[in-house]
Formats: sequence, structure tokens, C-alpha cells
Amino acid sequence: MSVNRPQNRQARRRDRAGGGRANRPSPVRAPGGRRFNVALIAAALGGLAIIGLLAWVIIDQQTSKPPQDDASTALPGVYYADQGRGHLEAGTQYGLYNSAPPTSGPHDPAPTSWGVHDTPVPKEKLVHNMEHGGVLILYNCPSGCADIVTVLADYTKAELAKGKNIGMAPYPGMDRRIALVAWTRLDPFDDMDMERVKRFVDAHERRFNPEDI
Repeated sequence: MSVNRPQNRQARRRDRAGGGRANRPSPVRAPGGRRFNVALIAAALGGLAIIGLLAWVIIDQQTSKPPQDDASTALPGVYYADQGRGHLEAGTQYGLYNSAPPTSGPHDPAPTSWGVHDTPVPKEKLVHNMEHGGVLILYNCPSGCADIVTVLADYTKAELAKGKNIGMAPYPGMDRRIALVAWTRLDPFDDMDMERVKRFVDAHERRFNPEDI
């Protein structure tokens, strides 16, 4: 026993001098010999990802708007502010629209059928069709305009056959002979212009279609 004690004391001194390093796990070192913490790097990368996501959301909100609120002058027609999509009781008339014909707002719970109508359709139903992505061609010719009606009807039927949400109907009381209407957009005029009609329909048909009709 007396022979081994000095050796044991020497071993203990070596352990104390080394601070117990022999029993400690070796640190992970980068190729250059620097320590790095995997958890810290992962947290930093996660933080950068969150910052990038927040920046994208802010930029996206500032640069894009839902279609019904798009007041861009690049789109055909005059913009009217969105008055909502509330449903009225069936058959109820609404008199607070911000345009004539209306382009948004409370409407009848049931839309009218697509295609050509020979008689006026309640405006409250027309608004529901616009909510379904529809474009409407309305006309008012107290003294008659059979040639205009024929051309517009033929166009409407052809577009309907292509699967477009489009309708046409007389609209008494307008101060213009023709009005193109879609959600938040109105383009009234007097002189027949089929290029104007096609441009409006192509731009606004299902541009706003929240129910994916």
C-alpha cells in the first residue's frame, strides 16, 4: 500500500493541474479550430427566416390589393368603392348604391341567369351576378336601338358559349345608352364601340370572384 500512495498522489495532482479535462467532452470545433454552437446557428437562421417572412408580408400588403378594391386607372371603367357583399331579403329593393347602375353592395340572395334578357332585371339581382365574377351589358334606348341590341346580344351569346359569366339586359332610367358593369367598375357611353365592350369584358370577367363561380 505504501508503494502506491505517491503514485496516487501524483495522479491526483495531474488531474487537478489539468482541471479534470480528461473527463470533459471535447468541444465541437469548426475546420478553422473555432468553436461554434449548432443551436445558436439554427436560432439565427430561424430569426432571419422570420424577418424575411415579415418583410414579404409587409411589402405584399403595400403593393397588392384585392381585386374589388383595385382603383388602378389601368383597368377599364370608372372605379366605385366597394359597398360590401351583404344579402338582402328576397325581393327587397335597395336605394343606397353609390353608382347607377350599381357596381357592388347589398343584393338579392339569388342571382339572375346568365345570357340575354329581353326585360329588365332587378338591380339587386344584377349585383349578385357581379359578385359571381360576372360582367353585365346594360342598355337604355327609349326611342329604340335594335341594331345595337342585336350586335350586343350576338356578342353576349358567343361569350356565354365560351363559358364566360356574362349577361345582358335593358336598364331603364340610365342617362346613357350603354353601360358595362362589373364589381366596382362602370363604363357608360352612347356610341356603339365593340372594342370598348370586349376590352371591358376581358379585363373584368371573373376578376372579382370570391365564391369561385
